[in-house]
Amino acid sequence: MIKKLTKSGNSGALIFDKTMMELLHINIGDGLNITFHNGSMIVTAVNAGFAEEEVESVGNEIASRFKKTFKKLAE
Repeated sequence: MIKKLTKSGNSGALIFDKTMMELLHINIGDGLNITFHNGSMIVTAVNAGFAEEEVESVGNEIASRFKKTFKKLAE
């Protein structure tokens, strides 16, 4: 896919059209992680593959499972 930069104030903006947003599974306002490697820009959705509820559930499970360990580490 070839895209052109659009002027946005003193900056250049890459417009994410509907197709691009669907391919990345993102919506307006979602966070994006941008990395650079060998002259390429890699864009990844911050929540790539995980729903917020799923992450929270796993975090709670880990906190519960290792409660005693975390308490000892905090001492």
